[in-house]
Amino acid sequence: MIEHSTFDSKNTYHPLSVHVALPEQHPLSSNISEALDELIRADIARNAPGIDDAHMIVASTEAITESMSPLPSEVRFIQLLDCGSGSQFTQENDLTVLNASPVLSRSVANWALSEMRRFFQSHSIDIRQSAIGVIGLGTLGAEIISGIRADKAITVYASDVRTPRQQLMDNLKVRRMTLDLLLSKCNIVFIALHHGPTADPLLSARELRLVSDDTLIINPSDPRVVSIKDIHKALARGRLAEYRSLSNRLDMDHISRHKLNIVELMRNNIQCIQRGLHPRGVVETVDYPSAGDPAFWSSKMHPAQTRI
Repeated sequence: MIEHSTFDSKNTYHPLSVHVALPEQHPLSSNISEALDELIRADIARNAPGIDDAHMIVASTEAITESMSPLPSEVRFIQLLDCGSGSQFTQENDLTVLNASPVLSRSVANWALSEMRRFFQSHSIDIRQSAIGVIGLGTLGAEIISGIRADKAITVYASDVRTPRQQLMDNLKVRRMTLDLLLSKCNIVFIALHHGPTADPLLSARELRLVSDDTLIINPSDPRVVSIKDIHKALARGRLAEYRSLSNRLDMDHISRHKLNIVELMRNNIQCIQRGLHPRGVVETVDYPSAGDPAFWSSKMHPAQTRI
């Protein structure tokens, strides 16, 4: 169950108040409006003209800004229509951020895997002789590893600050290791993490000194999880073979191709919230613990990891 109710203290039912914050040119604008109209007619939701009147904000990552923070206390949910994290609101109390990762992760993983295959082909590399690392064992990381396994890769490592479920590790047939070891061992590195307080950035000059000069880094995540300045320096000095990231245009292409499924996810999440059930696509954030937390700081796991 989730801590939200659309009944007031007198047990009177109220529809979920939803504010849509999307630019007119966004590929989902008209679809979201139509879906919200249906929910309004069914008395499940009502339109909130501003965030001050909203229980939920439906938005794209670029449409939500730090100027909105702090949010009004009535806002309990942000539904993002992409794979963003809403990292600027991680300190907000009683706020749940939802995104479209359950719908988009496979498509984004397929893009990342295609970049790896192109690199192997252009450099005449056999995947069976490569060590491949995935940083982040969430939905996206698991999709990437499944694709790697389908390509007959033999050596696959994973890094995640949290302890993954053993069943997941067994099913994916991966070995867990620290971020530093993964970077030093692997010639292909995928980043499957949200931007957030502990990944701002995840990879900078220190981490890039650990990679070998034949390494390809593929980032289908938020570009802010790496220091682009340090990436360019590593490439210019021959310390890194290639760096590939998902452009805004490609990101919008993924969203456009799956827009009906994204809208259905939003619709179902609103209905789940109405019923007091858990919605899908909840963003789990990792923040630095309070100073002196020995269980965290002695773990030797890099703290800058929040999986997608």
